[in-house]
Amino acid sequence: MSWGQGQRTSRTLEFPAELGQLLTRWQTQYLHFYRSVHLTKTSEEMQPKSAEPESSNLSDWSGGSNSDSRSDSLRGRSGGSGNLSAPPIDWRGELANREAQLLHEFNRWLRREELYDIRAAIAQAAQSAASPNQSPINLYLTCDPTDLARFPWEAWELGTEFAGPPLRIVRVAANLRRPTSPPKLRRRARILVIVGHDERLDLQTDERLLRSHFRRDDLRVIGWREGGDIEALEAEIKQALTDPRGWDVLFFAGHSNEAPLAGGELGIAPKTFMTISAIAPQLAIAINRGLQFALFNSCKGLDIANSLLDLGFSQVAVMREPIHNRVAQAFLIQFLQGLTQRLDVHQSLVQATHTLRAEQNITYPSAHLVPSFFCHPATQPYTLPAPPRLRPKLHEFMAVAGLIGLSLFPSMQDWLLGQRLLVQAQYRNITRQVATGAPPVLMVQIDPESVRRAGLQTPWPMDRAYLAQLVERLLALEAKVIGIDYLLDQPQPVQDTQLTAALQTAQRQYGTRFVLSSSYDTQANHWLRPMAMFLHPNWALAGDADLYGEPNAQVYHAPLELSGELGAVPPFSYQVARLAQAQWYPKRPPPTSIRPGLLTRLGYDVQQMWLHPIVDFSLPPDRMFQKVPAWQVFDPNPPDVLKRVFESAVMIVPGGYDEAGLEPGQDNLALPQALRYWRHQQNPPDLRDTLPAGEMHAYLFQHFLTGRFATPIPDAWMILTAAIATKLTLGLLGPPLPNRRRGLLDLTGGTALYALASLHVSAWAIALPIVLPAVTVWIYAIPWLWSSRRR
Repeated sequence: MSWGQGQRTSRTLEFPAELGQLLTRWQTQYLHFYRSVHLTKTSEEMQPKSAEPESSNLSDWSGGSNSDSRSDSLRGRSGGSGNLSAPPIDWRGELANREAQLLHEFNRWLRREELYDIRAAIAQAAQSAASPNQSPINLYLTCDPTDLARFPWEAWELGTEFAGPPLRIVRVAANLRRPTSPPKLRRRARILVIVGHDERLDLQTDERLLRSHFRRDDLRVIGWREGGDIEALEAEIKQALTDPRGWDVLFFAGHSNEAPLAGGELGIAPKTFMTISAIAPQLAIAINRGLQFALFNSCKGLDIANSLLDLGFSQVAVMREPIHNRVAQAFLIQFLQGLTQRLDVHQSLVQATHTLRAEQNITYPSAHLVPSFFCHPATQPYTLPAPPRLRPKLHEFMAVAGLIGLSLFPSMQDWLLGQRLLVQAQYRNITRQVATGAPPVLMVQIDPESVRRAGLQTPWPMDRAYLAQLVERLLALEAKVIGIDYLLDQPQPVQDTQLTAALQTAQRQYGTRFVLSSSYDTQANHWLRPMAMFLHPNWALAGDADLYGEPNAQVYHAPLELSGELGAVPPFSYQVARLAQAQWYPKRPPPTSIRPGLLTRLGYDVQQMWLHPIVDFSLPPDRMFQKVPAWQVFDPNPPDVLKRVFESAVMIVPGGYDEAGLEPGQDNLALPQALRYWRHQQNPPDLRDTLPAGEMHAYLFQHFLTGRFATPIPDAWMILTAAIATKLTLGLLGPPLPNRRRGLLDLTGGTALYALASLHVSAWAIALPIVLPAVTVWIYAIPWLWSSRRR
């Protein structure tokens, strides 16, 4: 025996001849019992089949001869010629007596003084390896010669001699010349079933049991069919074993027998046996492609187990003795129940034999002594892959609930979206994903320098005579569409006349069309519109200049169409875009205004802006608009941008002076981080710290004209999606890879790929959140990866 850190001990124990005789007597009585009774399929009670048993003889304790016994319900060939002159009256009692005698002498032999040091070493090793949950300790046993392996070593009462965890016997072949292949990680097990042939055996029940426990797509059944071709069946078995997709489990049901020189033989068709050596090359291929475990629910499988482990199999379960058809099915039922309950194959076999001993020993006496489990010492018993479990653990539920709750705070949404647009802007700049060509709108900004040069003492409200002069100058430059972002609802008697004359002249002589600013007074609950003298249904329209966003917002939402409300005014930038489209792109359909969908309207009820489009500041401002200070419009030698006014819509807007807005300073908005980034990329950098509302109108104009608004996907939705997808993926992957560093690299790479993908889909005007969904994935994945240390 060897254990621990190179410890070894060895003892020699004489084998008593009486023990071999007891094994032979038990084998004889076992065979006679199951050949001499009828096991009904309903109550499973024993009924005598005849007054006398059929001929049988096991004259040598090593067992096995070559006569065919397919006239009975045993799954193999056993017995020879001979007679039993007078069968015992109580077959069950006689078998129980011989079993008790065998086990008593067997354990008495193993308790002899010569083995005391071995038993003590096992006890000490088991105590030192004991786990808190008292998991069984495996004792790997190699028996040579094969005759010694015929004993029921699983019934060794070693664990009863000391307190501690239970001991399990794991058999190991005497020869292990090939290493086992590493297991293939599959999301579902792939199972190959080979069903032998015997007209007296109900092998179809085994097939039905397997089909009832596994999906049809995961199972392939091969077997003899009446009228079939034996050579074709052999070729089909070999082809199936070498399937490129590989297998995890191999089941065989039918006749089998020992054949030491051929590694055992399997009955696959009438009077046709296939040896293990004949399919050894195909089995080797199957092992390399993931085949790990084989169950031979048939007779006399010791040679089969030894040859398969020598071939490279990691785990094999066999029946050492002949086994009755009904016993094989009862064992299979219990084994499959354990396997589908996610017990490993050894635990499933132990559970099945325990049921045969504790609950079915009267019906199937001594059957629990027949199954044996062989396993390569360097492998763990196979377990079916666990199905994906979507039910979150407590820490996962709390983490996801916390992230969702955090994402519902408007201030947090605003900050995350602002950072998202900043990263998007940087990505556009690095990858050069920016539009080319001249922007279709020109902003004439009345900035502080223009106010100073015009000598405007009180720019609030704006002097309409100055606006009239700007209009007249722009007309001289052939402007066709002009938007004036100044509210004209209160009279300025002298200046109003000048502005009215300028507007009418522009329309009459040049066909210029105008959009004049309006606003909704929430306190007075009515619209502030331009005075009637400035409006005309054919050439002067009103436009709502109000913007959606908090005073210090990093994100600004697009204005909605409010046409369903009485007296509603379309957005200012939308009106300008509509006139521009009619002027320069008459063949295009008119710009589409924004109407909230059902989910967006439901979000409003809980203070959420779900799917409400936002102004996309990740686009560079110099690609969205051209601008010129108002004072340059009066320059005798105007800049080049003014020389092509006839090709662009013009907006006369405040340009950042302190008094701008319906209330002084109201038009000077918080500067989004993405726009700050773009300003710093300019040469020289634009260091202004505010966003004039006119510049946002220019962004909105471009969005309306192109039909391209950025639609943010809510963080809460993506957090839930990431949680479900990650949980499902980890469930399909099964256990983590042993290399945790590789797993972390894969997780990091996957996160980076998701971030790049979310940035790339912005080309379709979709803003996918990055941070919180990525955090969700890591919350799920890190504990899964960390568990690899315990494995």
